[in-house]
Amino acid sequence: MTDPICFISYASEDLLQAQALYRRLREAGLSPWMDKPPSPYKLEGLKPGELWEDRLRDVIRTSKYFLPLFSEISVQKVGYVQSEFRQALARLALVPAGKTFVLPVRIEECQIPKTRVDGISFAQYQYIDCFQANFSELVTHISSLEGREVGAIDHRKVDVYSADEFLSCIGSNTSIYVRRSFSLSGIEVPDNHHVFAREVFDGEELVFRGVNNLTIKGSSDARITVEPTYATTMSFEDCHGVTIEGTALGHWPKGGECKGAVLNFKHCSSICVDNCKIFGCGTYGFEIENSQFVRFQNCDIYKCSYGVFRAIETSSLKLVEVEFYDNFCFDAFIIKKSDVSFERCEVRNNRPRDDRSSMFSIYRSNISFSETSLEIGDFGSVGLPDDQQGVVFLQRTSND
Repeated sequence: MTDPICFISYASEDLLQAQALYRRLREAGLSPWMDKPPSPYKLEGLKPGELWEDRLRDVIRTSKYFLPLFSEISVQKVGYVQSEFRQALARLALVPAGKTFVLPVRIEECQIPKTRVDGISFAQYQYIDCFQANFSELVTHISSLEGREVGAIDHRKVDVYSADEFLSCIGSNTSIYVRRSFSLSGIEVPDNHHVFAREVFDGEELVFRGVNNLTIKGSSDARITVEPTYATTMSFEDCHGVTIEGTALGHWPKGGECKGAVLNFKHCSSICVDNCKIFGCGTYGFEIENSQFVRFQNCDIYKCSYGVFRAIETSSLKLVEVEFYDNFCFDAFIIKKSDVSFERCEVRNNRPRDDRSSMFSIYRSNISFSETSLEIGDFGSVGLPDDQQGVVFLQRTSND
């Protein structure tokens, strides 16, 4: 790759968003640089044995554009990202009037920092909002600064009536409208580099990988199911800007057993699941790991056999007006090293598998509630403080 044009500065918690931007710039031929690029570009970042501080300083000094990614985390975090911000501000004092060097990027709602170096702050410069990993406008602007023409991104809109059509259409910058119910089991994997089959105990499950800006929208009665009881209905890996809307998803005709969630997200960001029914899984309604900016809203999650959901090392998981009911749980909500908020949610009629089952199993996480009702039922413990704010406990039968 040629000398870097764009330096991407980010907090480590925003790595997935930064990598999504790296891909978009790389695909547009704009020579980005970051310390930890995504596959297959890993060797374009810091290399083993390099003095990393010297390398970062050199790239900031020589890059044409500095792209700071601002989030609630990055603007407050104490860490090296603040040093990068200050180095860029110091260089701004040397940039001729009328030349563009800094392009502030907000990846979520936040305040641009007003910290000044040599009388200059990022807040003095117009920022661009790139929420939900949508970096198209930013890439187009940088291309124009470089005197390049970038054609409008072709966003496909397709209607599908079968599993074969559905799998063939999985890809970036695509809206898929599911018009009929179908099963994803027993389908030959199409010639699509975003779709992979993974063997499970009693069949196969499908994995969608490396997709950006994908919408899956169901009609009023559309249902996507799988038959292997150990398979996840849909797994997403390294995907960004995915919306699933108005669809029922689960295991059918039998419920899941032992393994296989309904939805699984790994290394994903900017995910929205809206107005969906999630049912009959082998483990949890959904599992999320190493992901960021995930939102479930207006959903029902029910008849799951291990628990409701599992979130591992995930930041900004928001559950808004979600109902959790009729689940048979070991521990209902497993939350480890994650930030999770419940807003106007309802938890009711869930049953423990044994007397050791807890409603919440929380480890080194931040969890908050707002206008949420929690029916404890027969669970041996709740896993929350008695004075937890924002939640109403119903039919509590025991104390922690």
